[in-house]
Amino acid sequence: MGDELERRVRNLHEAPFDLDSVKGTAMKIRTKRRAAVAGGLLAAAAVVVPIAVIDPAQTPSQTATDPVVDPVDPEDPPAAGPALGFTYIEMGSGNAVLHLDDGSRIELPGPDYTGAAVLGDQVAAFRSTEDGQGAVDLVEDQAVTTTYEVRPPVAIAPDGRTIALITDDDELLVLNGEAGEQSFGAVDPDAVLAAFIGNGDCSLETGCHPFLEYGDLEREPFEVNYEGPDTRPVPGALRLNDAADGFLVTAQVSSSDIGSCGGLYDREGGGAVVFETCDSQVLDISPTGDFVAGTDPYGDGLGPTYFSILDRTGDEVARYEVERGFVYVDLAWSDDTHVVASVYQDAQWRVVSLGVDGASEVVLGPVDGTEMLNPFQVTGGYTG
Repeated sequence: MGDELERRVRNLHEAPFDLDSVKGTAMKIRTKRRAAVAGGLLAAAAVVVPIAVIDPAQTPSQTATDPVVDPVDPEDPPAAGPALGFTYIEMGSGNAVLHLDDGSRIELPGPDYTGAAVLGDQVAAFRSTEDGQGAVDLVEDQAVTTTYEVRPPVAIAPDGRTIALITDDDELLVLNGEAGEQSFGAVDPDAVLAAFIGNGDCSLETGCHPFLEYGDLEREPFEVNYEGPDTRPVPGALRLNDAADGFLVTAQVSSSDIGSCGGLYDREGGGAVVFETCDSQVLDISPTGDFVAGTDPYGDGLGPTYFSILDRTGDEVARYEVERGFVYVDLAWSDDTHVVASVYQDAQWRVVSLGVDGASEVVLGPVDGTEMLNPFQVTGGYTG
C-alpha cells in the first residue's frame, strides 16, 4: 500500500486493524485451501458508458488459424521475453500463455483463458463459460486442481498478488498466496466487483479494500473499509472505474444519450472532487496518482477510436488515435508515465504504449486477426 494510506491508518489505529471488529459477522477469515485463486483481467477499468463496448469476460474462444503462441512442452517452460512492465495473456492456436511484467512466461492448461494472476506458486486463470458467467481455475504445474464458478468481473490488486471474486452463490472472497482464502460473506446478488486495493492480508485494515458497484446506474458504488462495509467513496456516483493507493478513485457521476461525465475523486476527503469532466471517460489511475487514462465519453460500436492521458486538472496531455479500427478497453499502466492498450487497426492487433509526453510505440504485434478475437489480453499488474 502507499505511504499515504499507511500513514492514515496508523493515525487511526495504534494496533493492527482487525476487520472482525469493524464488520462483525460480515466477514469471517478462513484459511482453508479450497483455492488461493482467481484471475481476471476484467477488474478495475470497467467501461463507463454501458453500451456496446467489448467486455473481456465475453470474448469468444480463440479460433484464428494463424498461431500466435506456439505449443510449448510442459517440461520446457517458455523462455523469458522483454520486461514490458504489464501483464497480458497471449492467445493463439495452442494453449494461452501468461506473460508477466518482468518478462517471464507461464503456459496455461488451455486456450480460452483471458486473464490470470500469480499467487505464489499458484496461477489463478479466468475463462468465460457458455452460460455467460465465468470460472476461475487454480493451476499448479499446468494442471487444474480447483475451479471456482464466478460471476464476473473479478478484481486484481495493483501489485498483481491478490484477487477478489464473487462466487455464483454470492460469496465475496479475497484470495492471496500467503493469506489464503478470506471471506466477506454473502453480498447483494446485484452487486459486482469494480476494484480492489491492498496487500491481501484482510486481518489488517490496510490489506483489503474491495469496491463494488451496481449495473443499473441507480445505486451508488460502495467500499468495504474501516468506516463500515458499505462506505460510499464518491457520494452520488453511478459507477466506479478504478481505485488506487493514495485514496484516489475514478468514477462516473452522470449518463445521457450523448455521453457521460465523471472524474477523479479523493476518498480521504469524503469524495472530494480532484477534477470532473464530460469530455472523457476517466479510467485507470497511474501508479503515482499524477495521471489517469481516458477515452471517448460516448461508448458505441466495437470500441472507442482513441485512448488518452489526463493530468490531475483533467486536461488531456496525450492521445493515441486509431484509424480504421478501435481500442479494446483493457488499459494498464506499465510505469508511472506510460499507459498501454490493445488496438485493432487495419485487420491487425497490436498493443500500443502511450507516454505523457505524447510519444507512442507498438510494444506487441502486429498480429493478423478479426475484430472479435483479441490475441493480447492486457491484465495490468504494475508492480514498480
